[in-house]
Amino acid sequence: MVVVEYKRLEIYMNVNIRKRFIIFGALAVGMFVVLFIQLIQLTLVKGEKYAADSGALTQREIIISGARGCILDQNGLPLAYDEKSYNVQFYRDPTQNTSTDRAYYTQIIIETIEIVEANSGETVDTFAIKYDEETGEYYFDWGDISEEAQVLREENWRSNMYVDTESSPEEIYLYLRNKYQIPSEMDYEQARKVLSVWQDVQLASWVAYEPVDVAYDVSIQTVSEIETHSVELKGMSISESTVRIYPRVSVAAHIIGYLGNITDEQELKDYQALGYSVDDLIGITGIEAAMEEYLTGNSSERQGVQEVEIDNMAVVQNVLSSTEPTQGDNVMLTLDIALQLAVEDSLEENIAAIRAEEERLYALDEYGYYEGIDLEDIDLAESGAAVVLDVQTGDILAMASYPSFDLNLFTGGISDEDYDALLNDTATPLFNKAIGSKATPGSIFKMVTGLAALMEGATDPDKGTTLTEQISCGGTFDKYTLYGKSPHCWVKNILNHQNQTIVEGLTHSCNYYFFTLADRLGIDLLDKWGEKFGLTSSTGIEIPGEVIGQIGNQQVLYDNTKPINEQSSYIPQLVKNGENGIVTLLKSIAEAREVEYTDTQIDETADGLIYLAGLEWEKGEDKVWRDVDGTTMGERVRDILYEKLGISKKESRAQGYASDISSMLTELIWTPIDTINTGIGQGIVQVT
Repeated sequence: MVVVEYKRLEIYMNVNIRKRFIIFGALAVGMFVVLFIQLIQLTLVKGEKYAADSGALTQREIIISGARGCILDQNGLPLAYDEKSYNVQFYRDPTQNTSTDRAYYTQIIIETIEIVEANSGETVDTFAIKYDEETGEYYFDWGDISEEAQVLREENWRSNMYVDTESSPEEIYLYLRNKYQIPSEMDYEQARKVLSVWQDVQLASWVAYEPVDVAYDVSIQTVSEIETHSVELKGMSISESTVRIYPRVSVAAHIIGYLGNITDEQELKDYQALGYSVDDLIGITGIEAAMEEYLTGNSSERQGVQEVEIDNMAVVQNVLSSTEPTQGDNVMLTLDIALQLAVEDSLEENIAAIRAEEERLYALDEYGYYEGIDLEDIDLAESGAAVVLDVQTGDILAMASYPSFDLNLFTGGISDEDYDALLNDTATPLFNKAIGSKATPGSIFKMVTGLAALMEGATDPDKGTTLTEQISCGGTFDKYTLYGKSPHCWVKNILNHQNQTIVEGLTHSCNYYFFTLADRLGIDLLDKWGEKFGLTSSTGIEIPGEVIGQIGNQQVLYDNTKPINEQSSYIPQLVKNGENGIVTLLKSIAEAREVEYTDTQIDETADGLIYLAGLEWEKGEDKVWRDVDGTTMGERVRDILYEKLGISKKESRAQGYASDISSMLTELIWTPIDTINTGIGQGIVQVT
């Protein structure tokens, strides 16, 4: 009985297995039939359509910029010009955006970078996140722009890169490495080059069929390898462009200037309205900046247009029509490059000679023995400027600022290392000292004082002098005294400066003579004639960065209607925050009184005290300063100390607080001594 049941069960199981095989076989046959039908549909029915679609070309309009104009010297010698170059570009098919696609493109980018660098080229490095090896921290670097602009730039960047607003730079960097499938063994420096390309792709994704630049001005060997491996390097292509060449390297660098990217958001909008693209370069300094509208080939009216057909990788297959672009205008300068070179060489030689003499003098004591002075603590000569003008026309024939720098460093984008080296150089090579710095003129200003006295003296002898009046040097000009001292002439034997007319006064450069003239003129007339000489206004030179000189008066010395950081002279800052300034004194008073004041209390008190110096003061016969109400400066100071810091007037008087502060404030009050010092080009008078 048991054997019979077992055989029945075995027969039943065999039947079920056969049924399952039959069902499975039927399903498999059905699936193959469906696939076969789809294959027929794809190849026979719709094959021609799909083949046509895959080979279809899209029409596109390409904007072509004209070459930038040349900068020439007065003889037509080129100082800056454009030269044909080749750039490597990358285009990612926007429909291919899976993780696998990104890994595939990343490998192509890596291989392209290797080709460029193997041929001594450099790739574009714009990735916003940088790494500090010393601190081990990641940070955003937006360049030299305002904090407000940095915040806006970061917000836009995070939005375009699809990263949240909370993640740190390091978290974003790691996230992007993972997103774009960058190999884990690749270090930061190489990874940022890959991420730089991906960043530019993402930031330009809103523009249809717009490739991004991977490398500028690559060698012909790089061009050959990229085009030879075009099948493997899908999306990579070569485009023709131009590169700016500065054949004189560093000669007249501050005048010629250099190009750079548009960094300011509003400036970018303004240039885009003129037809520029986001990647176009503009003049940043010098003539390149001042003559941008003439030199550029990027503006709408100079651009050319091509109607082309492109494939699905944005590669141009056919040119349907073309309008050639127009080159920018050439700009010819008054500069004579041969004279410019001679001036620069002479300036360099003279500064080197002066420095050598300074080092020799500082290395010897009064007995001629070496003292071992650390020359790094001494401000030795290391920079200077020289300008050569045509006296008939005012044309600038040469303008040298030493030291200079290689303009070609900025072509294609200067490296962080090179830029930091220029910025950290104590001789400030990027700074045009010929127009961007002011200095005390000294005795050369006596010509201004002399002419002013002759002109004013023609109508009022008491306000000036005549060609025949004689003035003898008295050595010390003791009409005015400050801290027990009076201004004096430089000459040791005053007999050599006797009976001087204006001619002898200038010949001897006699301080006493010009103290006398400046005292007669007064500061208002000195200002008037300094202005007529153009010393307090811009020359209108056609390069940016010119500063304006100043002569002097109470408003120039200290103007209490302006904040400390907006004053014309540096003296108010020293009086307030200097080593021996009011803030330091107030802190020492607090320490002596064993009272704690907040920084805000100290700062506001110092500002209130300094404000007093801008009021109208007059020193009486008792040599005490009084305002228009007759109140002494000491009383005004004591009022503020009591109101702001709770120091009683009795204590202020007893401890000498008011007198100490009053002495400091007199540094900011214009006096007759300031006027006569201005007459010899000293004090706060400064010119370019």
